[in-house]
Amino acid sequence: MVCDDGNLYEHEVGQNRSGRQPYAMSGPVELGSGENTYSIYSIIPDEANLGDVQVSFTTGDWTMSPDDAEGPFDLTDKTDVRFNARRVAVKYEADPDKDFRVGIFRFEAKVEGRR
Repeated sequence: MVCDDGNLYEHEVGQNRSGRQPYAMSGPVELGSGENTYSIYSIIPDEANLGDVQVSFTTGDWTMSPDDAEGPFDLTDKTDVRFNARRVAVKYEADPDKDFRVGIFRFEAKVEGRR
């Protein structure tokens, strides 16, 4: 990119983040319609660089209920986890000097009911 003052800038090149750990975090998402509790057994990631990203979850039952922290988990082809929730937020963290790209994750889960 060339600026008005004639300087040439190059964006998004290299992976040096000065030791800061990059992350991406979702907002809370209701599982199903939010009426049932789900048991989550495993994560099937869509991630370009397996092993370079850890995932953790913030879970809860109701909007105003206290949050629980699950993880972090090192991602493999199919990562075994175990937690129950009605809603979940996901946080992806990568090594400071690694490239990472995250796609759509799938969960292996079972409906547990309205407890």
